[in-house]
Amino acid sequence: MPKINAVIFDRDGVLTYFLFKKGVKAIAKYAPEFTLEEGMRIWWMIGKLHGFPKNPEEEALFFEQFWQALAHHYTIDSERKAELHHVNYMEFMEVFPDTLPALALCKQKNMKVGVLSNFPLASLQESLQRFKLDAYIDEAISASVIGTRKPEPEAYLALCRKLSVDPGECVFFDDEQPCVSGASAVGMTAYQVDREQEKHDLDNRIIANLHALELIIK
Repeated sequence: MPKINAVIFDRDGVLTYFLFKKGVKAIAKYAPEFTLEEGMRIWWMIGKLHGFPKNPEEEALFFEQFWQALAHHYTIDSERKAELHHVNYMEFMEVFPDTLPALALCKQKNMKVGVLSNFPLASLQESLQRFKLDAYIDEAISASVIGTRKPEPEAYLALCRKLSVDPGECVFFDDEQPCVSGASAVGMTAYQVDREQEKHDLDNRIIANLHALELIIK
């Protein structure tokens, strides 16, 4: 393995995860028939119609359009629709128990740390701050902000430029195989994080959790 100077993580499924049932329950207080599938359909419809936000102002407008569409679909009155604006998706996120130890190890090894997410909102940095992960992270970028998504090469290269490293100096972790393949294609050492596995399979670049970093960035 070449000398590693930077470690890059996906966010969702690698550093954090969503409590989808909790989110559905919160919205179902206003729309008892609400389902995650229908909510995601409306979410992507709004994104396709208006584009996903590139900054906080656009994100506020995006949520206004989303809640408006949701309220119309489920016939939610204006008073209760206003209450929906207080629903914050970050309340339905949690950090994996191996996240902070992994990030701390990276800093102990004097590694630059980046987060590269296909998350379609502009508040990636805010979410990292909420869970006090930002102190360990040098750069974090999301697909909607840079205008390209993994596994497109430019997504990885954009973060490399921000970190001032070459792809060959990076080790990359993602829970989605196409994104892992995209990282490998630009020259990164890439691993899939498969939390369904009980053991690491380093030969095939699959790890069960982030405790494997101790074996990878020795």
